[in-house]
Amino acid sequence: MSNVNRIKTLLQPSQRFARSVHLERDFRDSTALSQYVVTDRVGQLFRRFGSAFAIGSTERAWRITGDYGTGKSCFALALARICDPKSLGLPKQLIDVSKSLPKANAIPVLVTGAREPISAAIIRAIEESLNYSSIKKRPQELSQAKRVSKEASPAERDRYAIQLLEATSRLVCESKQGNGILLILDELGKSLEFATQHPDQQDITFLQVLAETASRSGEAPLVVLGILHQGFSAYAEKMEANDQREWDKIGGRFEELLFDQPLEQLVALVASAFRVKVDQLTPAIKRAARENMAKAIDLGWFGAVTNRQSLLDQAPSIFPLQPMLLPVLVKFFSRFGQNERSLFSFLYSSESNAIRAFAEQHDIGDGFFGIHQFYDYVRSSIGSRLHTRALSSRWSQIESVIDASLGGNIEEVAMLKTVGVLNMLDDQKLTAQEDAVLAALEKTCLPKCDFAATLSKLRNKKRVLYYRGSSGGYCL
Repeated sequence: MSNVNRIKTLLQPSQRFARSVHLERDFRDSTALSQYVVTDRVGQLFRRFGSAFAIGSTERAWRITGDYGTGKSCFALALARICDPKSLGLPKQLIDVSKSLPKANAIPVLVTGAREPISAAIIRAIEESLNYSSIKKRPQELSQAKRVSKEASPAERDRYAIQLLEATSRLVCESKQGNGILLILDELGKSLEFATQHPDQQDITFLQVLAETASRSGEAPLVVLGILHQGFSAYAEKMEANDQREWDKIGGRFEELLFDQPLEQLVALVASAFRVKVDQLTPAIKRAARENMAKAIDLGWFGAVTNRQSLLDQAPSIFPLQPMLLPVLVKFFSRFGQNERSLFSFLYSSESNAIRAFAEQHDIGDGFFGIHQFYDYVRSSIGSRLHTRALSSRWSQIESVIDASLGGNIEEVAMLKTVGVLNMLDDQKLTAQEDAVLAALEKTCLPKCDFAATLSKLRNKKRVLYYRGSSGGYCL
């Protein structure tokens, strides 16, 4: 067949999702945030941080906690660009956000955590930020801090770092180049690991002093944002009980916000990644996408949905991904990958069983990429990793049952693969109920057949499916 009708002709993938963000490197890249999507959750976080710069605010020390790859660093980059007085070339959504945050006009000081003293990294970052800014004057504390960073004791270096932060924040306000400093500590976990391994070089109480300094920074705001993959106490779990309590107390000085994009809002992110030419989809495909999305919502696979109609309207924009597959992808990669980082890696992957290859090999009218096709990707790309995990016996059982059935017809094999993936998730919401399994196979490049009869045959005649009841659904 001609490539003119291939699914790939409908996709205009955005490369923004194809790589992870490096805060300092990407800050000066005007294209790093192109097509950034401000979901409702992200908008809420922007407003919380915007209020930190208001006069009289004492909520100026924060930490964002979230799993690997959920977009925390990208959010931090967007926040830094919004606050930066010199920022140019913001995408429209971020321009709209910046207009709603007039007080958030601060010089960003950006630190990417490494195995080095936190205070030394902050001193270096302040100098780099001042060099980038339009401020000609330098605080006298800068030369002192640079000197002690190399020569003095760790305690003295910590003290000068705090003094330099306060002096720089006052300088920014006095020069009218902004109304304070936004200090972002990305990959803070690496710095905490260094502090646990080298307590003689970095006293963890420095972070407590930093948080308290930010909270009382008054009319020269110092706003601190630390980014972590897990809670403070997780980095101290091998310490003595007294030390762990101390770490908990220090972590409590930072207001914690969870970076968790609701599944409902991830649809917009996937749509932004695919950039499907929806106007070129046939009415039948659009209708099938909406019907499948409705089924997933009714099954509870998208959780508590706040705007059902919006999800239905967006369903065609994630074609060729079957809507029922998206909750499965998110759950699978949150357990066995790195959340959205793995999700978007899968969406962009050139591997033989991923979406990109599917779009290159199939015509627009062939149907959706479903759960059973995702099984093939898992098997070929990350199956070896699953064998090394605690659940390796379950994955081995799933593989063996499916391998033994490969001589059967493709509808049976697809059904077993669908059930196998859902079994692997072991999630109370994403269970292999009959209506879920049947809906997951609809419009997915399979010949028309009586899927209900296929299910009955696999259960009652071939006995490779077992029904665990309304709470557990089918299993292999």
